[in-house]
Amino acid sequence: MLFSTEAVSKGHPDKFCDQVSDIIVSHILERTKSKNFRTKGKAAIEVLASGQTIVVAGEYWLPDNETLKDNTIVSLIKTVINDVNYSDNNFQFINLLSRQSEEIRRAVVGSVEIGAGDQGMMFGYACGSESTNYLPTGYFYAQSLMKEYSNYIKLNLAYKPDAKCQISTDEFGNVQKVLISCQHSPDVSQQDIHRDILEFCSKHVPSPQYIINPSGSFISGGYVADAGLTGRKIINDSYGSFAHHGGGAFSGKDPTKVDRSGAYIARYFAKYFVKMGYCSKCEIQLSYGIGVAEPFSINVNTFGTASKATEQYMVKYLKKERITPEYIFTKLDIFNKTIQLYEASKHGHFTNKSFSWELV
Repeated sequence: MLFSTEAVSKGHPDKFCDQVSDIIVSHILERTKSKNFRTKGKAAIEVLASGQTIVVAGEYWLPDNETLKDNTIVSLIKTVINDVNYSDNNFQFINLLSRQSEEIRRAVVGSVEIGAGDQGMMFGYACGSESTNYLPTGYFYAQSLMKEYSNYIKLNLAYKPDAKCQISTDEFGNVQKVLISCQHSPDVSQQDIHRDILEFCSKHVPSPQYIINPSGSFISGGYVADAGLTGRKIINDSYGSFAHHGGGAFSGKDPTKVDRSGAYIARYFAKYFVKMGYCSKCEIQLSYGIGVAEPFSINVNTFGTASKATEQYMVKYLKKERITPEYIFTKLDIFNKTIQLYEASKHGHFTNKSFSWELV
């Protein structure tokens, strides 16, 4: 019996939109260096890219009625285009951004304690060991393969930025199948593609079976060929369907949006409990209400790798921590490390050991 998970490259159209959303969020937060969390910039940024058009929509808030200029946003988009390695940076830009609702802003920062920026449920998960950064083996390898692919295309110009892979593992976490689809130049033959990509994949993810570009030709890619949208790769961003997901995307949101920061702190503590030996698998669910500081509920599931008494202890531990938004901001130093929000949008939000929510 096999279990499959997937990852996409940073040149995938949906992932491109995630990156544009997050580079704008990072820019907004960098514009407000105040130590007061209440006066930090706020953002909920959505991006749609299709054909030769990129639409940026959503809401943001900057102090003193500051606004984001079109040329600033276009410059940020071009930074992502260059980083992704798209060959064409000509596009029509449509700006549909507006100011954040004052009702939402008051609900979040208008009380004694900063409240959650929205309601919702979020999950954190950890398993395994340090060798896979306490992530499921299949998911870890899938994200690693796509990260390596982004480096590979810089030296192998016949291959282009848009790609995705799917990895199937057995019950022991051993890789049994690797499926990869990658965009390529019209000048390279199918025979050469199979030879090159087989060599590339086998170097990074050993497997008994490889399936390479099963659709055949994959010349047209990126958002020019297939529309991209922020938030459509939430399983790719989290745990590759090995764990639950609360449904809210991470990208495009400032840390007051607990869809993002709540998932980060849940991951932090799930990793902590596994690393400290309380269990070998851990999934934590948090839930919040908009404008309310403390979680509405906390649940811990160790999948039978710890006793019920230990799970109850973990819940008590988390309740004692009072995981409010301000607690998360301080614990993860998230407002002072805003570039990691952009970096997280590229190859999974829990794969980089240097991110503050991974430093357990």
